[in-house]
Amino acid sequence: MGKREELHQLVESLPEGAIDAAHQTLTRLQTWPPPPPPGRDEALERFRQNRERVHERMMARMNPGQAWVGGGTFSSAPEKKRGRQSFGYHDGGGEVHETNIFYDGFEFTVIERIRRDEAAGTVLFAIEVTGPDATTALHEHRYSLP
Repeated sequence: MGKREELHQLVESLPEGAIDAAHQTLTRLQTWPPPPPPGRDEALERFRQNRERVHERMMARMNPGQAWVGGGTFSSAPEKKRGRQSFGYHDGGGEVHETNIFYDGFEFTVIERIRRDEAAGTVLFAIEVTGPDATTALHEHRYSLP
């Protein structure tokens, strides 16, 4: 049996509630390859600009010989100017993870630091959040070493 005939059988066996979704999908597939989503080029340019800003901040924070890892996600829908980029690095015996969050034109920065304090017998976990108005809130938590 060919794929087209198999597809006809699948459509015939669909539950009633799935007919609308199948119809919408098959209608969209009538143009092949599908056109790129509207606003794709603008979203890619915003992603490139945000990535460059984050990279510049990251490089300014790093010491010689450090390495970093990172990643990010962004929405390609023009009405959703949302996404995040993250990277991590070592900082004087501790670990730092920075996430830049973009939400509808606002930018937030979350910096997480974790460091072992042998003298105090604790592990310090600090979270610093900076909002789009440049105000910063710092939360620190200490946990006893086992």
